Amino acid sequence: MFRKQWYELNELDKNYSNSTQLSQSVVLTILDRYSVDLDIIFSIDDTSSVCTVLQITHLIIKCRNIFIGALIELLHFLPKLDSLKICSLSLLKPRCLLKDEVESLRLISKKNNITKVNLERINELAEVQFLIDLCSRMQYFEVDCSSKIDIKLLVRFILMKTIRCISHLCTLCLSGTEANDEMVKKLQDMINLEQLLYDYTIKCIDDKIYIRLK
Repeated sequence: MFRKQWYELNELDKNYSNSTQLSQSVVLTILDRYSVDLDIIFSIDDTSSVCTVLQITHLIIKCRNIFIGALIELLHFLPKLDSLKICSLSLLKPRCLLKDEVESLRLISKKNNITKVNLERINELAEVQFLIDLCSRMQYFEVDCSSKIDIKLLVRFILMKTIRCISHLCTLCLSGTEANDEMVKKLQDMINLEQLLYDYTIKCIDDKIYIRLK
């Protein structure tokens, strides 16, 4: 039986991608040794030839960590990318980004059309900031909050970025052990007290909290 993937269904408003979009979807999954679910073993240098043939629309990176420089380089070859899922984003750099890499980040941020972002494991808020800078057109942002990051702090941080940095954001999804009705009440109180949002809905469905920005 076909099961909807995270990027195909918004549980809050039940918006499904249409059949035409799904039939054209191509998912690329990168594992720790850069093996993909299409049985292709490649390095970053070989990626351009793979992506010339395959119009990748969904990228899943299951590496324990990926260096942000490698991610920026990879996205150059994926102009059709709509969704990005990362297991863990490493901001620990063996060196500073070179001048051309900084320029590449700026260009990729302006040109990419990524609308759905999923960060499975967050270690620090700087990772969220990087993804906000990288994917300014995101409409759906899912973050796993099972780590040491405080959920209220995380939500405040993201919502304060919505007007200036991610104005297209429609849904913020929080998953993890603290995603429950009690946390919904705490987040609702914080949002209302600090006036972070004026027109929104917040619900807990299964083990995920959905904040829908209207």
